[in-house]
Amino acid sequence: MPTARKIPVYYIGKEITNELVKNFIKLKSPALKATFNPEKDDTQSIWYSFDQIEELYKELIYQDACGVRFYFGAYPEGTATDKDEDISNQLCLVMVPTTLNPVSKKQKDIILEETTNFAERPGSERYLNGSQNDGTMKGFDQGAPCPPSCDDQEFGYPME
Repeated sequence: MPTARKIPVYYIGKEITNELVKNFIKLKSPALKATFNPEKDDTQSIWYSFDQIEELYKELIYQDACGVRFYFGAYPEGTATDKDEDISNQLCLVMVPTTLNPVSKKQKDIILEETTNFAERPGSERYLNGSQNDGTMKGFDQGAPCPPSCDDQEFGYPME
């Protein structure tokens, strides 16, 4: 039997996780719904597959990144999931690789289109010819937002 792996120092535990999730549902979710989507609930969680996380990890290594910044965003009107579920105006997460700026000593976003070999990378033509705004999800925003994509998921949070 393999040796048990040490718990990561970043793990905050189920009680704090539960409190944070409940706070969002109680404090933020109603305001988002009332302000932006009165007829439907806003995103409360986003699921990412291991493959998606692994692709992000590979890109971080490829870019010699030292971190990732999570931006909060909102899907534009007319955006749908691959199951054709409307997610217009819903909260999303956008993941951006970062690097340390050697002059300012601050974390700086790596904008892939601005990297030296972007145009030579397979798949770059989609972003170079202006077709990236075709209403589908792109980049490092490929998670399954819930709602609406909740039916095939089991949740541990929030706990009662």
